[in-house]
Amino acid sequence: ADAFPDDGPTVLIVDIDGANPGSTVRRAVEAGLVVLEIGSVANRERAVAAIAAGAVGWIHKTSSLDVLADAARAAASGRLQMSEQKRAQWLAEHRS
Repeated sequence: ADAFPDDGPTVLIVDIDGANPGSTVRRAVEAGLVVLEIGSVANRERAVAAIAAGAVGWIHKTSSLDVLADAARAAASGRLQMSEQKRAQWLAEHRS
């Protein structure tokens, strides 16, 4: 099985259905963490705010543990968890 890199960044998985995910993500990014968010489709506004605050991607809450682990490994390796086009769309939505 693939392991998380020992010398890679720490990945924080934030449940955006909780209180003020944008602030949590911003503080974590400022502390040098890589942030991956999980949440439900119903909280799109919170998901967009977390991406704007620096989260590298969004995974649906009902995703399997394998999908979540793969996403965390990819985030630790510096790969975004959403397309640049989708990220740009979400950021534009946040600014409007």
